[in-house]
Amino acid sequence: SVICGRGFIRVDIVWADGGKIISIEKSVSPTSYPKVFYPTTSARFILELSAGFCDTHDLKVGDSFSQSL
Repeated sequence: SVICGRGFIRVDIVWADGGKIISIEKSVSPTSYPKVFYPTTSARFILELSAGFCDTHDLKVGDSFSQSL
């Protein structure tokens, strides 16, 4: 779950697991606090990206991704 409230900018929230995007919440505002955002299923990773990033880069639920640590 993600709670916004201390930030100052809108963000796109992306939840991912198993190399795939499983849920996206676009343009979440800090004024949405105390609303809590949840993915549609369990997720291992959460990315907070600049609002509009998902649209600009055409990210969609089900898209694959790779990671390196």
